[in-house]
Amino acid sequence: MRKPVGSARRAPTPVRRVSEIVLAAARRCCLCVWLEQDHRVKRLQIAHLDHDRTNSASENLVPLCLRHHDEYDSISRHTKALQPLELRHYRDEWFFVAAQLYQPSAALIRPGPRRQLSTLIRQYPEFRVYRRSANGDMPHEWLQLQVHGSHLVVKSTEWISAGSLSGVQFVGRFRYHRGISDRDHGTHDLTWNGTEFVGSVRFDYPGWSSGDIVWRPRDYIGARRKRP
Repeated sequence: MRKPVGSARRAPTPVRRVSEIVLAAARRCCLCVWLEQDHRVKRLQIAHLDHDRTNSASENLVPLCLRHHDEYDSISRHTKALQPLELRHYRDEWFFVAAQLYQPSAALIRPGPRRQLSTLIRQYPEFRVYRRSANGDMPHEWLQLQVHGSHLVVKSTEWISAGSLSGVQFVGRFRYHRGISDRDHGTHDLTWNGTEFVGSVRFDYPGWSSGDIVWRPRDYIGARRKRP
């Protein structure tokens, strides 16, 4: 059950975290962009997906204009309210597009512990998935990675994965993005070892093949080899 809005004293969201979200959104409301094709700069507010004002994790924050923020926080008995999955979907898609449309104005503050990895991803955003098997690493699809503060968005032609980048570890929930699904499909859990992301993908659906994977930056390893 949703907690009544305004029942608790508002906990301030850290200034750095607010800056990351505002910059990633290029001061656009993600619902205005996707639902109304309105790309105008807005006076943004930061909404909490779980309505918990003490939870200021980057994956819990969404940039909204005042009107859409009020709509999300409103409790309606007669109409279907905006759902957290909707907001997360539109936020992640807009962060990905905004980084391409509004760079460098949408470039983000780089947190200290993640600076080296964040810089590398910005320089080499294209990665390739390799599936690990007894016969070796099998090349699969290409990915585009984007860092938004402590939030990482990964996109292929079929799916989008988003979640927290904690130090060198990425844990993200993924879903197929050709339309909004009513649920996520699984979890990526990978760790950067200095040259590649190594880890696994785990599907929520029984019978779907989970396994070990590697994400390798397209040009990074070759660039390192060319150095004197």
